[in-house]
Amino acid sequence: MMCLTDARTAFGSFSGREPENIKKISGGHVNRSFIAECGEARIILQRLDRELFGSRLAAMEKDYLLYAEACERLKDKTGDWEFPQWIRSLDDSFFQEDKNGGIWRAYHFIVGDTVPAGCGEDILRSCGEGLAKLHYILSEAGDGAEDILPGLHDLEAHIRAYRAAVKETSAERLSQLEDIIEEHGERLCALTFPGRQLIHGDVKAANLLMRDGRVIAAIDTDSFMNGPRILDIADCMRSMCMNEDGADEERCSILMDAYTSAGFVSLSKEERDAVPQALSRICFELGLRYYTDHLRGNIYFSQDHPGQNLRKAERLLRFSARSEDRWIKR
Repeated sequence: MMCLTDARTAFGSFSGREPENIKKISGGHVNRSFIAECGEARIILQRLDRELFGSRLAAMEKDYLLYAEACERLKDKTGDWEFPQWIRSLDDSFFQEDKNGGIWRAYHFIVGDTVPAGCGEDILRSCGEGLAKLHYILSEAGDGAEDILPGLHDLEAHIRAYRAAVKETSAERLSQLEDIIEEHGERLCALTFPGRQLIHGDVKAANLLMRDGRVIAAIDTDSFMNGPRILDIADCMRSMCMNEDGADEERCSILMDAYTSAGFVSLSKEERDAVPQALSRICFELGLRYYTDHLRGNIYFSQDHPGQNLRKAERLLRFSARSEDRWIKR
């Protein structure tokens, strides 16, 4: 209830008005999000995680302004692409702090639906095209962009965090998963990928918006970072191209073909050849993070039911191990 009251106060800080209606939006692992309505205006309010973002507000603003300027400048080429348009507060700031220490941000609501993870082939193609469009815009955003969350994809750091959690945990441990981590972690840490530029850093179905069957926006831009483009491609595949046995090669091919044929960016042969390794690495990294969070008592990733994070960790780590074994033997 306190957070809802704070959200109403935050709305006033950005708009100078009282919301007619405000409600919490479900989903999201980190920030708390609300949608507020006043007249015809619909605004998204987010209470940012202070521990993660409190010291990174300047980097968030810098990257947002670079991205927003590129989106506006390239509209003739990118067509119906939209972006979350941040709202300045009454004192001309993008961020407001409430009396409880919460940091708030607001942006205009984008009409659309999040992409379902098990979407059909037409939407999957649109996801590939949309990701290519996003990468094109980010490549034109100019110099000076910062990693908003340094270390987000630092696998060595995630392994250190896992080993620290093992020493302190009282949670259930799975020796088979820990064997996978020890056997494959060092090799995956050693991988380097070509094609570095500003990327999204957390491309998944829930962070892509579609309207009328087309992907028209990427949201949750707080993970922007400088990194290899194929890391985004692999993360998109992880989110939308997996089945119970691992990667669905047909769906991966559909996504990749749509990305490369969209006419916005091109991939080198070296990048194309490294996609399977990038997919193995991103699955390992996320599986490791889920397992570490399980060991710590599920304090970062939310769960719909007990044991969900552990099951996710098991699935991702096992797939990564099988996938890596295949490309190492080639």
